[in-house]
Amino acid sequence: MTSMPRTMPIWFAIAAFVIGTGFVFVNPPMKAPDECAHFARAYQLQSLQLSPQKQNGILGGYVPAGIPILAIRFAKVSFDGARVAQMLDARKIPFDVRDIRFIVFPSIARYPWIPFIPQAVGIAIARPFCNSAIAVMYAGREVNLIGYILLVFVALRLMPDPRARLSLALIGLLPMSLYLAASLSADAVTIAMSFVVATALWRMIFLTGRASNGDIALLVVSTILLSLTKFAYAPISLLALAIPKNRLGNARQYRTLIFMLPVYNCAAIFLWMLQFHGMPSVDLNPAVRPAAQEQYILHHPGAIPPMLLHTMTLYGKEIFSGVIGSFGWNEILMPAVLVVIYAIILFIPLMTSAPPRRWGVAIFAISIAVADSLAILIDYYIQTRPLAEQTIEGFQGRYLIPLLPMLIFLLGAKPRFAPRLDRLLLIIAILISAFAVIFLAQELYPGAPFSRFDYRWSD
Repeated sequence: MTSMPRTMPIWFAIAAFVIGTGFVFVNPPMKAPDECAHFARAYQLQSLQLSPQKQNGILGGYVPAGIPILAIRFAKVSFDGARVAQMLDARKIPFDVRDIRFIVFPSIARYPWIPFIPQAVGIAIARPFCNSAIAVMYAGREVNLIGYILLVFVALRLMPDPRARLSLALIGLLPMSLYLAASLSADAVTIAMSFVVATALWRMIFLTGRASNGDIALLVVSTILLSLTKFAYAPISLLALAIPKNRLGNARQYRTLIFMLPVYNCAAIFLWMLQFHGMPSVDLNPAVRPAAQEQYILHHPGAIPPMLLHTMTLYGKEIFSGVIGSFGWNEILMPAVLVVIYAIILFIPLMTSAPPRRWGVAIFAISIAVADSLAILIDYYIQTRPLAEQTIEGFQGRYLIPLLPMLIFLLGAKPRFAPRLDRLLLIIAILISAFAVIFLAQELYPGAPFSRFDYRWSD
């Protein structure tokens, strides 16, 4: 036997469910980034409101008062500490659909409803059985986790190459991936869909013979769904240009797919954005003026390189840690040694593999990932930062996780190590992610064994 067994996706699912469930209940309510807004958007969807509402020109929606009350109750948990008694007391906060109020969440509201399906299902399941906002929140988190695991599991099962399967599993087990999956964040579906898209592209590019209708449908549907989870990742579908012509039977069918795939993706995004009559504002800070910021970038392109360099100098550690494990709003970073170890095991399959199957595809995939990373960074700067700011403050590494599956296109066909090392890498990943749950509890709960809460705030 030269590779890990095909049962590896099952072991991934078991580990992800156990560790993710730990995050579901250890992570205090509304502690994940923008979780209140994600909660509100998911509630809208379970109420069959596919589009956000608007008040005074600002996107948001009418939601049960229990959602913002729960958010306010735990707003300072990073500073005051989380306590089990506090959460038990929060069960009294009702989830009364007759007591609603309008809250604004322009950044989250502009995205389509696709990545909120699992959370909405969780909310819909919980509502008939309980009237507690925190209980409904936990149900939404758990179903979101299950949805994430199912999508990644499908990608792993469809991936025929053991090296690529291992790399995807390691990315799927990232502490940050599981932390987001175990929240109400739409990032869970976004990250999971990036796995499906990468697998669909890999199958179309590297398998031999004529592509099946199933593979073609998987590519088209998955890229459209990824584009509709977060528009920033639509460029990943450009890797379809690397599909060999003989995979599609004849030149006409090849041209049709290559031409229509970006058309389908752009059309899906355009039709959704059409209802807003343009790009809606995502930040209510009056100092943030996207149109003026865009003009500043166009007229001062020379300011971009020093701005990026300064950003990496000041915030590079936080951004890098945010890819592996940086919880809350980047204020709880995993120990640096574990971040480095996990980063190393992500690249071991690359370093110990044969040269890429096709160098052209490998270079193209990395070029797309790098270009998309820069585009996401610049778009974040335009949409959320004050005019002419010299650094890009607040950018989080989690935005880059959906680009990591592109690493599988750098792998060769033949591994250069024994299958025992495959298992060792997977075990190390599982142990680090499991420790992340304990670490988060120690950082946020003053009463946790070996708590680091007081130490975190000491001089």
